[in-house]
Amino acid sequence: MENAMRDVQRPEDKIGVSSIAIYVARSVMIIVFLQAHMETKMSVLVTAIRRTPMANPNVIRLWKQYYGVLGETMEMVLADSRGDLIHGTVKKESVSQFKTLISQGESKLMVNFTVTHSGGSFCTTKHPYRIVFLPTIQIETPCNGKCNVRCSKAGRQDRCLQYCNICCEKCDDHCVPSGTYGNRDECPCYRDMKNSKGQPKCP
Repeated sequence: MENAMRDVQRPEDKIGVSSIAIYVARSVMIIVFLQAHMETKMSVLVTAIRRTPMANPNVIRLWKQYYGVLGETMEMVLADSRGDLIHGTVKKESVSQFKTLISQGESKLMVNFTVTHSGGSFCTTKHPYRIVFLPTIQIETPCNGKCNVRCSKAGRQDRCLQYCNICCEKCDDHCVPSGTYGNRDECPCYRDMKNSKGQPKCP
């Protein structure tokens, strides 16, 4: 008889179980809502970071890294004006484009870069994200605007831009001849630079 009485659940017990179930369900709903809210805020934050210029970050460390699958990449650590550090990567297909634009110890204005989660076993900073340099990124230097004009009609713009920037960066005056052809006497340093065959190096 006593066992049968114990098996009978009292009404107040049912109410208690229901209350606990409702509390747990509400707690789960709140956690899911907060998680979705944080993910949305993080997505908006990452989008804003991608579109916001990174004002004059200083390249405090720069090196090349070779990965079996990814090939040779350029890796760097960037510091902003507040001293915050973030890792940057130039993929193998873009190394030739950026190797003359990025130097250790220099500051650059970068716009429209890509941000991804920082992961892997090798982390150079504590920042949760890293910058990935793609061909669409804009890096302001004393030379790239002038070289964009100089090479605007070139048959192979990538090669023209590469050598134009190399020549411009090596000259103290950062001079690039006006127009898309000729006018080399405007820039003696640019004009007199030769390649290994003794031919004019600069476009």
